[in-house]
Amino acid sequence: MAATESGGPDAAGVTWLCRPGLAGDPCLYPEGATSVAADGAKTAVPAASPSPSASEFDCFYVYPTVTASAATDNTGTAVTPALEGAAVEQASRFSHVCNVWAPTYPQRTSASLSKGFGNDPAADAVSYQSLLEGWKDYLVHDNHGRPVVFIGHSQGAANLIRLLRSEVDGNATLRDRMVSAIILGGNVQVPTGKTVGGTFAHIPTCTRTSETGCVIGYSSYSSPAAHRLPLRTAWRGREPPVWSGGDAWPTGRLHQSFRPRRDRSGVSDALFRLVGHLDGRTLGDLSRSLYGYV
Repeated sequence: MAATESGGPDAAGVTWLCRPGLAGDPCLYPEGATSVAADGAKTAVPAASPSPSASEFDCFYVYPTVTASAATDNTGTAVTPALEGAAVEQASRFSHVCNVWAPTYPQRTSASLSKGFGNDPAADAVSYQSLLEGWKDYLVHDNHGRPVVFIGHSQGAANLIRLLRSEVDGNATLRDRMVSAIILGGNVQVPTGKTVGGTFAHIPTCTRTSETGCVIGYSSYSSPAAHRLPLRTAWRGREPPVWSGGDAWPTGRLHQSFRPRRDRSGVSDALFRLVGHLDGRTLGDLSRSLYGYV
């Protein structure tokens, strides 16, 4: 595919951080990783070439908070070095198993988020509406029925949860097209002992590597030590905080923490390994070192 001109919005008014054919696409950066095992052992993993089936799958990536501006509640939609850095560190590893699509959106700035999650509905709405327009543009003009892996981190995860609830959870056709949703730091909830019925009515959490159409979700903590406990332990029996959009964490619901699942057509093992690498690398050292992601 020939490279397209970068830097401006497309015919639908959407600006793309990553998309097939984009000149200088940061999601195509040949990034290595570090695999961290359960016992803490680390193994360097070199950058990989695209797999033969990569063009058969799409990844829809929603990046985390990268802007600390104190002057505005929302950013613009222009591609910045901070956005490109996030794409390189978080999404480029996925490009060898899928086509990565990432619309820019006027996310809430770190200054706005300091007011508290859910405490600025107008800024939340601006952020989400732009992402929704990007998704609809992609779905109408670019998806062409390909299976989709959804990926979101932090504020991107919060917006992705909202998108999935609104556009995918109640749509059987799109649920069937969903390979998985990888929601990092987004607090996906399910009732105790269940796989659906909390955050999503129909999209289940992943419970084994052979599943498709399900959600992988987890959060990481650096300090204090108590915050590193799984949320199912840390928040049981206590008043939970409020996440983006004003959705409280209901009593008796557990934060999802499941391992990734196997894709239905050979991309499975690669995705499984990628999420393992991202768990040890992107959410830890890189999130803090690149731009202090929120």
